[in-house]
Amino acid sequence: MRRLWVPSVNLGEVLLDRDESHYARDVLRLQVGREVAVLDGTGASGVGVIIRVEQGGVALRIDDVQGAPQDPWSLVLGVAIPRQGASDWLVEKLVELGCSRLVWVDTERSLQKRGEGRQARWERVAQAATRQCRRVIPMDIEGPVPFHDFIDRKADLKWVGDPDGRTLGDMSLPCLGVIHGLIGPEGGFTEIELKAAKDAGYDQVCVSPHVLRVETAALAMAAVVIAML
Repeated sequence: MRRLWVPSVNLGEVLLDRDESHYARDVLRLQVGREVAVLDGTGASGVGVIIRVEQGGVALRIDDVQGAPQDPWSLVLGVAIPRQGASDWLVEKLVELGCSRLVWVDTERSLQKRGEGRQARWERVAQAATRQCRRVIPMDIEGPVPFHDFIDRKADLKWVGDPDGRTLGDMSLPCLGVIHGLIGPEGGFTEIELKAAKDAGYDQVCVSPHVLRVETAALAMAAVVIAML
């Protein structure tokens, strides 16, 4: 069943916005009477039927609504911004894996200090990935935020990627709660940053015996964490 984004999942008639109308009408070529799945970005979902297909927009009638599922855990990754193409790829793959929130973090050695003009693109990439992987609750994207602001946030478990840390296979996870992972830039964290992270409650973990790019390290940590949950 095709999936469409709607402003709000509520019973009754709803008009798709311009971009989603174009997607439904000109890309998917949906016709009146076609049943579709709908979601609104809050975690709510439902089933609807196309009732009008016009140049001015596409309308559907939502006949069934389901509430947002509640996960017992939440994975938040703080990542130094990689190069542009890699950041898009990372957003897509973290959505597919089930990461709850991606926070871009400014570090001392970050090559990309700002994401100006890229937030809207990251959100489009995340929306497309959410649709493709049949996820209901989208991944939030935030930042960039200062390094110290991120490490001071509360979490039930905190891991920072470090080649000299313990291997992830030696670690254990709680069944419930908020998990924070922190991945640095290609030059690595400074000693001052690693000490600050440790003082903030972060355990140093090694995600691979090899030298990884930022996006690879972030994806590896997310995959291992989610597989362990």
